[in-house]
Amino acid sequence: MQDFEGAIADFTQSIQLGHLELHLPYSSRGFIQQSLGRYQAAIEDFTAAIELNPEFANAYVGRGLAQTELGNSSGAIADYQVAAKLYQQQGDTTRYQNVLDKLNALE
Repeated sequence: MQDFEGAIADFTQSIQLGHLELHLPYSSRGFIQQSLGRYQAAIEDFTAAIELNPEFANAYVGRGLAQTELGNSSGAIADYQVAAKLYQQQGDTTRYQNVLDKLNALE
């Protein structure tokens, strides 16, 4: 059984305790919020993760997915473009291609 609410509480506690890499619990909580259909809350968490670590491509992808669900194609495209650039710079060809596929689906 999946305890999404419990996971959200755990990540919130990690954030409050000042986890060393704070972008990770924000991003993780964002993906859980998204799984629960709480897209605006997910966007807020992904935005916090990006502010803490602008090189964290996964947060841009997560925010892009949430923006897509809310009908904000231009915001999603912008996030996917940043994620693609970061994945390419990091040499992550699989994730780079996955993001390009998401971009092509929106354009």
